[in-house]
Amino acid sequence: MAEAFLSGLPEGEHRQRYSAVYLLTVLTEENGRRTRHNAGVFLTEADAEEAKRLVEPRVERCWVESLTVVL
Repeated sequence: MAEAFLSGLPEGEHRQRYSAVYLLTVLTEENGRRTRHNAGVFLTEADAEEAKRLVEPRVERCWVESLTVVL
């Protein structure tokens, strides 16, 4: 990625300019105080959903968000 940024791409070559990552966020509650934590970033939605399934029983609430990453 750094090389493409510094020297550019050959004329006419196509590259994907964006992608998505999946952020797992959890909400915990302790002593009546809720705290939000970014628990993990995943390259596939399936991996994020699997992690969510594993942590759901241990936290107040959790969710997966898709975030666009510009390359």
